[in-house]
Amino acid sequence: MQPERQISLFCVVMGGALVYPEVRMMFTHPETLPGGQLMTGGGFGALAVFFGTLLTVDASPAWFKAVGLGFWGLLSVAFAAAMQYGAIRSPGPVRLGFFEFFSVLCLAAFFGTLYGVWRAEHKARKA
Repeated sequence: MQPERQISLFCVVMGGALVYPEVRMMFTHPETLPGGQLMTGGGFGALAVFFGTLLTVDASPAWFKAVGLGFWGLLSVAFAAAMQYGAIRSPGPVRLGFFEFFSVLCLAAFFGTLYGVWRAEHKARKA
């Protein structure tokens, strides 16, 4: 197994283990405020999406790329939605800003990686 795969798998597991209980608690108990656990999980999720997208784009079969990019895109949206839910429930503007940052970071990790790979391949074709 490549180290990048292990890193992305570790980050997915850690991000999910941190985000899921926090979001579940906010769903069941309306008075619960989001904390640092949710933000940390969002950071791990963004790292997982970044490394996972890089690994998937590097794969050779086209069907694997399609399935893998669909998975990482869905995971990116899931982590961003959890961060948005934390932003909605945040008590002040500082936490709101942090949750919004991690939400954008999760989406930017996916779409930014796709754009960077596309641009590099486009430049290589022109040269």
